[in-house]
Amino acid sequence: MKSSVVFTFKTLPQAEKAEFAANVITKMTADPQFVSLQPQVETLKTAYDAYQAAVSKASDGGKIATLEKNTKLDDMVYQLATVARYVDVMANESEAIVLAAGFETRKKPVAVTSLATPTQLEASNAEKDGSALISWGAVAGANMYAIERRVKGTEVWLNGDYRGGKSALLEGLESNVLIEFRVRGIHISGIKSNWSQPVQVLVS
Repeated sequence: MKSSVVFTFKTLPQAEKAEFAANVITKMTADPQFVSLQPQVETLKTAYDAYQAAVSKASDGGKIATLEKNTKLDDMVYQLATVARYVDVMANESEAIVLAAGFETRKKPVAVTSLATPTQLEASNAEKDGSALISWGAVAGANMYAIERRVKGTEVWLNGDYRGGKSALLEGLESNVLIEFRVRGIHISGIKSNWSQPVQVLVS
């Protein structure tokens, strides 16, 4: 399997490497689909902060301070490459996920102007009481999916969760209640699809 992530940041000038790392940190910290990679992102942030501190110290001159700055830069780039590899595995050749993390891909991304409405939505009880498993068909161009729920017969939809994949296990639901779910796709640019037709399940 070819890598979806290209490591072009390694050839950037020093200042641009730092900007690249800062962008990756910002995007991945704010994106719910990367919650499982936050330990790696936090390690990258620590390396980034250490590099910035070394840059400030090196501004006063001195070979030792400059050497320390270069060492911290190498560490930051190493951590950036480590995060890139984690993203590559998570993306499983999905270029949308790679772009959402702030990295570059082998192919030039296609501009997204609209998203189709999710279809094939299904809901069922999970093994654990008060939980439900929902799934849906993939929407081309969507980086993540928003999930909402409401008790059948009520008007207000409640924000349930966000997912990068095509399924979700929702827990902490009220038992013995008929609950409706709906899903919509979201692109990193902010474009959102229409909500899917709701499905319902009697939560055990």
